Amino acid sequence: MGVRGLLSTCLKDADACSDTYDLVQVAQQRGGIELIVDFNSFKYHILSKFWKGLSQNRGNHYLRILGGEYASLDEYVTKLVKDLISLDIHLVFYIDAEKGKQKLDTWKERHGKDIKKMSQILDVLWWETEISKLSTYTNINPLLLDDQLIATLSLCGCEIHQSPAGEADLLIVRAFRDRPKAFAILSNDSDFCVFMDNRLIPDPVIHQFKGSRLISDKLFDIGNHLQLGKPRELPVKPRRLLVKVISTEKVMTMLNLEKHELLVEMSIVAGNDYTGPYIQRYLRDPYTDYNGRFKDYVPGGPNIPNYARWIQTYQKAEENWYLAECMEDHPAFKKAVDYSRNLYNLKGEPDKCPQKGDFSQVIEKKIRSGSGQYPSNIMSMHNNFYWYRMLLEDNRRGAPCAELSLTPLRAHLYRIVLPKEEKLVKEHGRRPFNHLAIAWKYK
Repeated sequence: MGVRGLLSTCLKDADACSDTYDLVQVAQQRGGIELIVDFNSFKYHILSKFWKGLSQNRGNHYLRILGGEYASLDEYVTKLVKDLISLDIHLVFYIDAEKGKQKLDTWKERHGKDIKKMSQILDVLWWETEISKLSTYTNINPLLLDDQLIATLSLCGCEIHQSPAGEADLLIVRAFRDRPKAFAILSNDSDFCVFMDNRLIPDPVIHQFKGSRLISDKLFDIGNHLQLGKPRELPVKPRRLLVKVISTEKVMTMLNLEKHELLVEMSIVAGNDYTGPYIQRYLRDPYTDYNGRFKDYVPGGPNIPNYARWIQTYQKAEENWYLAECMEDHPAFKKAVDYSRNLYNLKGEPDKCPQKGDFSQVIEKKIRSGSGQYPSNIMSMHNNFYWYRMLLEDNRRGAPCAELSLTPLRAHLYRIVLPKEEKLVKEHGRRPFNHLAIAWKYK
C-alpha cells in the first residue's frame, strides 16, 4: 500500500517521474539483469491477467470467482518465468511475513475491504448482480494460491526469500542496493518511491483520469508483448519488454522537493501504513475556525502536491504546532513517525522474531529457507497471534465460518509451536456474528 495517493500522483504524470527501458535490450547490454520482486504484487498482477485471459479464452467469465485451476496457473507462470530467464531477465522474490501485531489499524482497514469484495462476489453467485458488473480485479484468492505459486517458482529455479516477521520492504531495498545485477524493484508499494536512489516498476490495478481523459496505469510491459490478459492459454516470449521505471530523484523533482529529507517528511504527513491511521484522524478532515467556516489543515486539501508544498513550509512534521501537540498527546503517533523516518532512511532493522528459546530459531531458519514448507503464520502463532485467512464463503450474519470450525485443529498447532508455559493465542478475523472479531484461544 505505502504512501496514500503517491503512486496515483506518479501515474498521472508518469513521464515526469520515470524513464522508459526495453528490459530485453538492457539484459543484453549488461549480461543479464535481476528484478527484485514483491511477491504479493506479482501474485495479484499475474492472477488478474491469468483469470482475464482464461475467462475470455474459455468463454466462461465465472472462472475467476470459482477458484481452482491450479494446473493451468502453474503452466502459465512457468512459461512466463522461463521465457524471461531465457532472455537473461531473472526474478528474485521477497515474501512478506503474515500479519502481526504491528500496523493493526492498517490490517483492519484492508480486512474491511476484503469483506466488501467478498460480498460483491457473493452477490454475483446469488444472482443478485451480473458478472459483467463485477470488476475484473475483484477476487478472493484460492486457498492454496501462495503454496502453488511458491512451488512453481521454486521449480523454475527462482530465488525466493521469505521474511519470518514483518514486511519485506527493507530486505527488498537492501537487495536492490547490494545485488550487482539488480535493475529495479517490481512492486505496487509506493513506499519504494521514497527510499533514496530507488527504482520502481509498478503495475497497479487502478485507473486514473486527467480531466476526462483516461491515463494509462500500465508501466510494466507497456506494449503488451507478453500478451498477458489476452485470450490465450499461455504468455508469449517477447522480443521487446518495455517498462517505465520510476526513480526517487524524478519523484522529488516532480514535487519540487530539493532534499530527500523533505520527501520522507511529506510521506509521513501524507500518511503511510504506520502514520496513516493517525493522519486520517488528525489532518485529513477539515476543521471549523472561529468564524464557523470549514478550513483544511493543509491548504488546498489533502493530496500529494499540497502535502509537498505544505512540508516545504514546516520542513518536519512536528514543526507544525498542531501535529506536535497530537504527537505529545498520543505517543503511538510519535512512535509511528520515528519508525517511518528510520525505515525510509534505512536506519532501522527488519522486524525481529520472538526469542523464546531454541525453537524460535528453528522456526525462523525454516521460514527463511523460502521452501514454503514452513509458512510464516507459524511464526505468528509462535508469537501468540493469528489472523484468519480470507475464504470465499457465506458471510451473512450467523452463517458458519470455516476458520472458526478449524479452531480445535489450530489448538493442536498451538501446543506444538508455543512454549510450555504459554497458553493463549490472540485470534483476529471474521466470525458468524461479526465481520471482525478478536478472541483469545487456549492451546
